[in-house]
Amino acid sequence: MASDRTENELFGFSNALLSIAKELLLDNISDQLILYPANALTETDSAKFFMSLPAAVPIFEPVNLSLKIKNDGITVDTAVTYRPTGLNKQPLSLTTLPPGRYAISATLAAPGVKAAFSDSFTVNVDMSELSVSSQNTQYLQEFAQPLDMTDSVTISAVFDSWERRSAEKNTVIETARINRSWLLLGIILSLLAAELILRRARGVD
Repeated sequence: MASDRTENELFGFSNALLSIAKELLLDNISDQLILYPANALTETDSAKFFMSLPAAVPIFEPVNLSLKIKNDGITVDTAVTYRPTGLNKQPLSLTTLPPGRYAISATLAAPGVKAAFSDSFTVNVDMSELSVSSQNTQYLQEFAQPLDMTDSVTISAVFDSWERRSAEKNTVIETARINRSWLLLGIILSLLAAELILRRARGVD
């Protein structure tokens, strides 16, 4: 068991080391400034991006980054002084944005290096509420009214109201109109009398 654990730790360390080396290699190969969303952007979260900086940008030296995000009704200008760490994924967090399609442009200025980038991205409508299958208790509590269980009058009023609503929902009232007809009554009595006469004539009764 101890040898298996040691082997797993060695494999985990080697995988992490290879991943860091891969990012450093990609960062040193690239000579362009690239920005891309870290994940799917929604209206409720801050706009998080990853940056890939040119290989000539010095590590831990201040870098001036200017960003412009624009669509039909919104324009966001941001200037950031950044110190790159040397990894390929440089995190960048921006403000929340309404849903829509945006154009992004960036310019980078560092000692001996200048670069520019432009692209577009989409901010989606937050649909996380629809994916919740259980009750949203926090949302329901905003509309809930406190009930004093020691107040007998309030409790009686609540249950009386509930019973009244239940009775109103379950009670079905049907009405039927009966019209009296002397002609129809006379015909029925005549038929009964004729049946009685025939029975006595044939000796059935």
